[in-house]
Amino acid sequence: MAQNAEVLGDRPAPGRLEGLRMLLNTDDRFHGFDRLDDLERLPLFLLHYGVLFEGETLTRRDVAALRTFRDALRGFLVEPDEEAAAALNAVSQAYPLVVRVAAGGTSSLQRCAPGEAGDRVIARQIETLHRAIEDGRWTRMGRCGREDCQWIFYDSSRNRSARWCSADPCGDVMKTRAWRERQRAR
Repeated sequence: MAQNAEVLGDRPAPGRLEGLRMLLNTDDRFHGFDRLDDLERLPLFLLHYGVLFEGETLTRRDVAALRTFRDALRGFLVEPDEEAAAALNAVSQAYPLVVRVAAGGTSSLQRCAPGEAGDRVIARQIETLHRAIEDGRWTRMGRCGREDCQWIFYDSSRNRSARWCSADPCGDVMKTRAWRERQRAR
């Protein structure tokens, strides 16, 4: 699905997690480009997925910070070990979140709103990540098993066994490769 996920539609994540998923997919490894490098079209892409809000603009500094966050988050998704968690925590420290409690036992997670639009964008994504980890949806995020794709997808299967971003082309390509290898082994 990496070829054109916006047109073909792939495995979208629910709610605001879709924006976080598409932020991860700004690193389009299938086509070999980084959407964060396209400062002209980037705002429309981020607006479309709810990462950026109407009226917010990004500076080059914002995009560099967004790239650092995205890369740390992708590392944590792919290999959630101590090193990846430490890298993501180091980035997240600049964007603190506060829990606000109210009478009656309710609470809310609030951002300590930094001033720049890019800071607010990252803070919202960190909040989305926190909520997804808390409610278990984060465990359904996966990276396509096709090495030349690596598209991030949301696994909505019952048993959480999806290995590819889509059946066509990635699943088909991987199944064909496996079949050919079995034929050669004979």
